[in-house]
Amino acid sequence: MEKNFTDLIVEINEITQGNDLLRSLMLNNFYESLPGNIRNNFKIVLNKFYFLLKNKRDWICGHNGCENESCYSHDISEGIFLKTISDSDSMVITLKRDMKNSPISFIEQSIHIRNATNFPGYCSFHDELLFRDIENKPAVLDELFVNKQCLRSARRRKFEIEFQMKSGSEFIASVPGDLIEIEEIKSAINYIKKKIEALEESLDRINKIYDKIKSGIESSRFEIQVVEFKSKKSGYYFSTCLDLSSEKDDFPYILFIFKFDFGLEPRAFACILKDNKSIDLKRDIESNLSNLFMHAFYEEKEKLVFSRKFAEKLSGIGKGILYRDADLYILTSIEKAILQSEFF
Repeated sequence: MEKNFTDLIVEINEITQGNDLLRSLMLNNFYESLPGNIRNNFKIVLNKFYFLLKNKRDWICGHNGCENESCYSHDISEGIFLKTISDSDSMVITLKRDMKNSPISFIEQSIHIRNATNFPGYCSFHDELLFRDIENKPAVLDELFVNKQCLRSARRRKFEIEFQMKSGSEFIASVPGDLIEIEEIKSAINYIKKKIEALEESLDRINKIYDKIKSGIESSRFEIQVVEFKSKKSGYYFSTCLDLSSEKDDFPYILFIFKFDFGLEPRAFACILKDNKSIDLKRDIESNLSNLFMHAFYEEKEKLVFSRKFAEKLSGIGKGILYRDADLYILTSIEKAILQSEFF
């Protein structure tokens, strides 16, 4: 009996157990040799349930109940940050899936700063209203900036969760009625439904954090504290919001990770709430910042923005590690150390 895609992945993981390097090499060879029909199926799924659902006309602002159509908000400020690492023609480098050759790999793309780190977020009115106080002056790593940046990042994460839920629902709705009772398809649908339920819980946690940060900004009793990580390399930016909560937690544990250049000074920092419940989380973060940054960069590589000069300085080995699909390749300790040397 011919082995299917899953059988081969399981076999590779079994025979390379305890040897991360060999596993990585074998998986790389396997994924690079995928049959054309599998590659085409990847492309079809991504086009139907990923790219087409990201149009801003399908999303609303949501800030304080606003129902106006979203504009393309920026997670990383175009005027304060992105322009400082752009070419003379306002272009920067980001990573995207290689849809032409291998959708499970990433390649560099040169894009205009107006399109970098943007997402269907606030309406144009609220986007300008909420951030004009930090957009109209030089960037400073103070409490106002930190809390406003966390608000932006939480809003982007909110969109990403809602987008995943919408993609899952669209997929379930697309299954023809006469196929739903087939055992394999029924199992897949149940799996997606459980994922959507988990996403709903995560969305609830992000909404709580968003409202808490927003309330703190409005009252000037800021809710966010900073844990900084030493950074010596400039020329790239990163912003993300991670949900570290577990089922037993009675309040969300949300971590924000950022890397910006403030003038000539590169700054990498993590942000969490100031409340007493975050004391243990802060201690864990301080002792594990290096791992947190590397895993965040690796798993959310599409949120990295490079100057052309920085991208050209990345080594071939570093790019070979970073540009892989994080869902398919586990980052080894050696690879983590290589990436750290590239970025810090």
